[in-house]
Amino acid sequence: MCLLPGINEKQVQNALIKELKVRQIERALENSLDEIEQDIIRKKYLTSRTVNDLEVCEELGLKKDRYYKLKKQATFKLSPALGISIDTTGRELLFGLIIRQIKIQKFCRSHIQVMGNLKK
Repeated sequence: MCLLPGINEKQVQNALIKELKVRQIERALENSLDEIEQDIIRKKYLTSRTVNDLEVCEELGLKKDRYYKLKKQATFKLSPALGISIDTTGRELLFGLIIRQIKIQKFCRSHIQVMGNLKK
């Protein structure tokens, strides 16, 4: 029995699992990457809008070759921290799909918080 009207136990379980995944990703970012690598991943993949590499590169004041090297390095460091086994050919596509899932989870989490605040 769920205490929230209109929400069943399965929805609550799914929300909790998503929240745990978000926390795992946040810990992986903090524990696996240095500050500049974290900035690259957050600005490139964890924003509400689509951002191209050159925008991130300029915002962080990096030269393109340095930016791409750091981005690749961060991707390879982050993947095992998240329990993801990837090869070099599918790395970018797979990582992009994972990041999209993270964005959806963050959106869901913020939406749940907003809805909770509205009910108060």
